[in-house]
Amino acid sequence: MIYDMIQGAFDGLSNRWLELSDALIQLAKTLPDGDSRKALLGKRNTGNTPGSGLVKRCDDERESILNEIPEIISLRPAIKAFTSAIERFVLSESERRLTLEIFEGNSMFGPPPNSPENEPVEVSVCRDQFERLREYISGRLQEFEEITSIQGERFNVKGIRGSVEKLAAYPILTADMNTAPASVPTTQAGAGGLSLQRSIEGAMREVLGRLPKANDPRSFVVALNQSFQVKQIEGHVEVSWAPRSYAGQTDLGGGVTGGQASLYARAKVALDNSIPLLDGLYPLLPEADEDLVRAARAIVRNKFIEVVDELGVEGGPRIARVDDLFKTLLDEDVVDEEGTKSVNGYLGYLKEVFGLSSAQVNTLEEETNVTNFTVLEDYIISLRDGWNRFRDSLFGKDLGTRFVLLSRALSVAAESVGEVYAAMDSVFVGPAERQVAAFRDEDGKPVLIEELLSWIVTFTSEEAPRLIYEGGRRGVAAVFPTAKLLESLTRRFIQAIPHEPSLPEGLRHPRVINPLLELRAYLERVQQLAQDVRRQ
Repeated sequence: MIYDMIQGAFDGLSNRWLELSDALIQLAKTLPDGDSRKALLGKRNTGNTPGSGLVKRCDDERESILNEIPEIISLRPAIKAFTSAIERFVLSESERRLTLEIFEGNSMFGPPPNSPENEPVEVSVCRDQFERLREYISGRLQEFEEITSIQGERFNVKGIRGSVEKLAAYPILTADMNTAPASVPTTQAGAGGLSLQRSIEGAMREVLGRLPKANDPRSFVVALNQSFQVKQIEGHVEVSWAPRSYAGQTDLGGGVTGGQASLYARAKVALDNSIPLLDGLYPLLPEADEDLVRAARAIVRNKFIEVVDELGVEGGPRIARVDDLFKTLLDEDVVDEEGTKSVNGYLGYLKEVFGLSSAQVNTLEEETNVTNFTVLEDYIISLRDGWNRFRDSLFGKDLGTRFVLLSRALSVAAESVGEVYAAMDSVFVGPAERQVAAFRDEDGKPVLIEELLSWIVTFTSEEAPRLIYEGGRRGVAAVFPTAKLLESLTRRFIQAIPHEPSLPEGLRHPRVINPLLELRAYLERVQQLAQDVRRQ
């Protein structure tokens, strides 16, 4: 149990260094080429090119931590190794301060450090990652102290303290608790019609490929002619739909677009052409096992279908899954039940089970059979090459994909407000009390708890989706300031809870603090995605 705790601590520390490294890279991308400050941040190792700057420092620390984990066989060496990692972090404090001072105090990023609310998102993320790394190290040190000292054991009562805190924060529920976003009354007459109108427009956009203007019937007719094919067949008219988009749009208008749409279209064509070839293959080995033949064919078919389906996922395919599917199809060695090893993945396994090689060819028909397998293999290899180019240079840059991610972030933020309401209700801070209890913002003005939470619900479920859907990238630019303000107010509320005597005592319970911290993190995510979309 102790070893698992230590290994988890090292894994967590490694992940914190990786997150810090990613944040520094995003910060470097905001600078123009040739800027001297890019050298301070540096870059990662790419191929034979070594990394540099603070990014390389983070990656080196993470690599050293991963190398130390297998050597840990007892508690004290683990503590020593963890302490050395902490010392390395302490030594980088001067570099951390230098980095943030340079970026905070530079005019290209707006006001000086005494106005942090207007700083770029990337600088704020870097600061948060530094602080999270520091807090994580401090927490793990406390855990090690508790299990290695007599005083710590007495204080912790051998782990009971932490268990009691978790139980208090997440009690066993004895009744269903509705955590759906609270409904907010609206004074807009067309609010209900807006949702219906958005659904109709989304359907038209999916069918026609674009949304024609209401006052332009000519463009509507052109869109109809391009999306539907009308044919006279045996005295009657048949109309067929020619899809112009590859996936439906979300409420914000996002979907599979750009580079992903191109790759997905190629994948569908390759799949449609490959399945008949795969089904038509027959073994050239006279002693071929029928069960193995059916199994090999089914595995390749299912793997290929899964690749194509994954490439069409809204919000972007899962990189690890697509890489793994191509690896099992083309690269990974396959060992059957008899211990026979086949190279070049399941395609190589199918080739060996069927005996599809030139040595087995005796007739022109058999050579055509081998040729069909070669065509199938070329389809999959070509698709993998296209995926590698998309993954390395275009992944996450399509506007449709970004809209999908932003839509999800807004939804989860609205849902988190429902969790906050449920937590407050469980500690007897009800709706009436939330309309009276207040905290002060950075200007000293009072903000009611209910005002803040209802504002977040309205913004994430109504205002922001409407602006983005109707205004596109410019609408996202209008969303960003409000998202930043709401995140700042939520952070201010969390900071005021332990010290503001006028706030209800129940708010200080960990059961309330935890969902508030999650809400703030989701608002931060909305802010980061909005910043990413609005930037050219």
